[in-house]
Amino acid sequence: MKTWRVVITECEYEDFEEERQVLEPLGCEVVKLGSRDEAVLKTALADADAVLFQWAKITKDVIEAMPRCRVLAKYATGTDNVDLAAATERSICVTNVTDFCSEEVSDHACAMLLALSRGLKLHDGNIRRGVWSYQHARTLPDLRRGVLGVVGFGNISRLLMAKMKPFCGEIWVCSGASEEGIAAAGGIKKTFEEVTAGADYLSVHIPGTAENVHRFDRAAFHRMKQGICFINVARGAVVCEEALIEALSTGKVAFAALDVFETEPLPGDSPLLRMENVLLSPHAAWYSRGAQRTLQRRAAEQIRDVLEGRCPPCLVNRELANIFRRADRR
Repeated sequence: MKTWRVVITECEYEDFEEERQVLEPLGCEVVKLGSRDEAVLKTALADADAVLFQWAKITKDVIEAMPRCRVLAKYATGTDNVDLAAATERSICVTNVTDFCSEEVSDHACAMLLALSRGLKLHDGNIRRGVWSYQHARTLPDLRRGVLGVVGFGNISRLLMAKMKPFCGEIWVCSGASEEGIAAAGGIKKTFEEVTAGADYLSVHIPGTAENVHRFDRAAFHRMKQGICFINVARGAVVCEEALIEALSTGKVAFAALDVFETEPLPGDSPLLRMENVLLSPHAAWYSRGAQRTLQRRAAEQIRDVLEGRCPPCLVNRELANIFRRADRR
């Protein structure tokens, strides 16, 4: 039986038994490197047939140092830390895992929305400082009579809308989806400008693609209502953090709840850490024990499919699907 070498660059999981159960029956040797350093990657991945990665940056230089590699499998949905063009040029499949944590992320966004709407962050801080008063939360927007703005209309957005509908007045959605489709989910289709200008609470659910980088810039925050509450569980890069910090400092954004950041982990000198009107979590919205196991198994299954000559269902660089169609014709 042929031996394939599968290298896990780094991951935060307790073990990788899920990956072993999927790959070892194929004759794969599964090894964990435990590094995201580029120099280490270039050396250690030289004989890898497949790579599982989480946070490591798979740059063009790293890709060019992997002559045997056939598939790069990401432990997540977003693949912004891999050079897709370089991988495609060398016919290396890039895969991700989709829809493994939609319930968890939508729950997390709902929890953040409700926590902000009820002033929980504010009340907790006040009590710890010896201030006993409900009145400090009077300026928060009324969620039941206000507008929840949702930017994006994928699985997570639709789940969020279903869960938040009983708590909201209107839900405005910015998306390229049809007006009828959004209405069927309980929303009202609006433009980006309309949502950012009219929402009392705004929840972000768009991918970290090149066109979405800093979608929420100074102009977007300037357009918002005074005292808006802002939630981001999508990707840190879609928000210009400097512009958000300015908006939080002036009160344009009354409160923000953030699970993702432009730099992760969040640097120790970030002003966000010193702001009492910001609720933070460490890119944890996706997590549950079940979601983690599903993620690990599905990532490994993408590698299994490629090594066995099948097109993986979560192929990101879809132009490489032709490789598998040609093999099928033979």
